[in-house]
Amino acid sequence: MPLLLLKLPADVHTKLAAFIHANDAARFCFAGKEAYKAFGLQAWRACLFSTHGGLRIGNEQNGLHAARRLATCGRGCLGFRALATDGGTFDGGDSRFWVDALFRPEPWRIYCSRQTSDPILCAATFLPEREAEDVDSRDRHWMCELIIETWSLEQLQVEPFSSKDYALGSVFLRVCHGLRDEDVVSLNLQNGQEAITKYRAKILEIVQRFNTTGAPAMRIGLDKTVFAQRGSVSVDPRIEALASNATAVATTLIVRRPIPVTCPGRLGIVFGCRRAPRVGDLDGRLRRVCADATPYIRALVDGPSSHILSRGPRVELGRRLGGVRPVLLAASCSPEQGVCYQLLGSNDDADVFPLAIFGFGGRNLDDAFTSLRARFEKPVTLKGVVVALLEAERRHDVVDPNVDMEFVGLEGYMYEAPPET
Repeated sequence: MPLLLLKLPADVHTKLAAFIHANDAARFCFAGKEAYKAFGLQAWRACLFSTHGGLRIGNEQNGLHAARRLATCGRGCLGFRALATDGGTFDGGDSRFWVDALFRPEPWRIYCSRQTSDPILCAATFLPEREAEDVDSRDRHWMCELIIETWSLEQLQVEPFSSKDYALGSVFLRVCHGLRDEDVVSLNLQNGQEAITKYRAKILEIVQRFNTTGAPAMRIGLDKTVFAQRGSVSVDPRIEALASNATAVATTLIVRRPIPVTCPGRLGIVFGCRRAPRVGDLDGRLRRVCADATPYIRALVDGPSSHILSRGPRVELGRRLGGVRPVLLAASCSPEQGVCYQLLGSNDDADVFPLAIFGFGGRNLDDAFTSLRARFEKPVTLKGVVVALLEAERRHDVVDPNVDMEFVGLEGYMYEAPPET
């Protein structure tokens, strides 16, 4: 087969590349020198654009090298930082409940909006370089996992952590210090023996950090909550002034809502941003789109099970969101508990586009059910996100509820173009 492809003109290779997976393209290139030369940089650009959700590679000298970096780069939770929200905070300007908590995977921090019946828009920028400012960033995932397994979510989301700006290391030391090896082994963790080794080393590191260097126990740098009010929108001016050359490739959506609250978030839309989001993106046009789509999202989530799979409601929702095609994703829960749809076929030229919708069931849902996780059918390239929180579950008789949400995040990997020479 490679020999037959070699006889085709170079422009045909480029057109075919859009339908070839990167792994197959790499095998073709390894077939020989002629194949390597025939599948040039433009063909690789088309191939990686298709394979990695619309990724546009930058100043690359060799497409195969770019494909190798993408195949071997780390996977995990993508580092988004809150830029702005038009939802304010519960109880006025209380910084404990601002939207930066929504994009950080720390369950003791919760976003609590003001009381409103309107959709709430929350924007965040992809800034992976800023993750290194946190001394515990490399260990954040397993530290949070150990904290959650040691204490219940309900314990974490009340005093003393929910009312203070404690750093991750402070919470880890408070919750996990003193655990015996058998305690760590008994927890529901992957690689139990490795977890013990990491745990011992991390506890020692944090104790030395606080006792020897006098490191602050509170959040500092970009982890510290800072925002200013601009009309109806609250903005973190530090994030507004930053930009990144890196591009996120999202593969999985994660949504978590808190337990000990009156109005946990129930329905939402995630919009992707092909360039860094701006404060101006939280405008009336996007709010109108969200308000128009809400009844159809509610129908998909709350209707009988036949609605989840039937074509009619999905087509109508897709029309309201600009002609996209909602595709039901396999999620970490039953359809009665929650659903997630990826929205395919959005306009490739739009800066802000509908990416996914999510919803927690409204029929006899267990209050302890808090998490929804779904892998995308196709990866998506992003520079930022806008999350629209459309509706809250009313656990008490309130006229205008606020929206309480713990975390909306994306997992995946990132691409960073090599520096220009």
